Amino acid sequence: MKRVLHSAFTLVLCLILISQISVISFAEEGTTSKPEPEKIIYYGDVNGNFRVDTLDARRILQFALRIICITHHYSLLADMNRDGKVKAVDARLALRTAMGLEELVVYDGPVGTDEWVCVDVADIAEPYTPTVAGFSTNINDESVFPILKQLEQYCSYFGNTCTFYYTDVREKYYISYYSDRIYRTQCSIKAPYIKALLVYLEENDISIDSTIQLKSSHCWSGHYLNSSYRLGSWIPIRTVMHYALHYSCNTAYNCLFDTFGADILNKNSQRIGSNLRLGWYMFGENNAYDMSKHYLDIYRYNGKYKDFLLYEMEHNESRTRIPMGIPSGIRVINKIGTGGGKTLGYHDCAVVYTQVPYVLTCYTSFNFTRGSDRIPFRNIASYITQINQNVSYE
Repeated sequence: MKRVLHSAFTLVLCLILISQISVISFAEEGTTSKPEPEKIIYYGDVNGNFRVDTLDARRILQFALRIICITHHYSLLADMNRDGKVKAVDARLALRTAMGLEELVVYDGPVGTDEWVCVDVADIAEPYTPTVAGFSTNINDESVFPILKQLEQYCSYFGNTCTFYYTDVREKYYISYYSDRIYRTQCSIKAPYIKALLVYLEENDISIDSTIQLKSSHCWSGHYLNSSYRLGSWIPIRTVMHYALHYSCNTAYNCLFDTFGADILNKNSQRIGSNLRLGWYMFGENNAYDMSKHYLDIYRYNGKYKDFLLYEMEHNESRTRIPMGIPSGIRVINKIGTGGGKTLGYHDCAVVYTQVPYVLTCYTSFNFTRGSDRIPFRNIASYITQINQNVSYE
């Protein structure tokens, strides 16, 4: 329901914007009158003044949304892209024409009638209709429906052992597959925590090169930081973060968590509308949907340490899941999570820098001891990238 309200609100804003643009007057008092324009009928002229202006764009959008009806003749002129239907994209083309960004196109089709017509419900693009349990999307671009179908059928093979959430960074589209199922976050939490900590350091004028102490209570057997530094060592925060992100070192993350606390992340979760909270333990429970908000937050971070954070995430040692499904040449930053036993979880969360970047968060209960369980991450990422690059953002 929230997504439907969000879409409706966006459309209302579009109407308000076009309405306000349309009242701008370009005439200046005292200028000499200009000769009447040649009476040529153009695509987009739906008010009969032989030009295309912002009022035309507004009327076309209202018609496409079934807010108003127009004559049959004007409905022919409203079809800016000549695809046989009047949609919001036609209103956008009319607005671009009114602003001089598109060339005027002379109408050379048949003369329509004066009969009033409205857009048929069947002509309004409807979202893809899933057939597999747990799968949902608001994508209504029919050109990507075949890929969506393939993705949906692929997911059905795993049941709810595989969950994911996709959204572009504009949050126009989403695809969800059991994205509300709860898992232990595993190490995917480290990037959101460190991003929140970087903001905290900057706001409190604490240098990333100041030091924190490594204690015995921080140490996890076999992890890199306690293998490289002696207990009691004072280590630069930057170095500890590097170990936590690059090597996914639990000792390093625990050192940060014990020093700065859970509220570093919890306050940021509240700010971005995520339900993820940490208590006494540094790994919380969460789902793919909520975690996507944190990786959107990482994408939008533009603070002092942005380059440091993105570099560490782009060059970490664990690039065998989502990044392997992305075509070469496209930047990907990611953070995996892996855990066994009662807290089984095999995850990957990424920001993919396509033309319109997107976030993909995958939470699964796959058996991480099998190398073959990396393959679904790659295949899902490949499907998502194809959809993201081909769906219309008009």
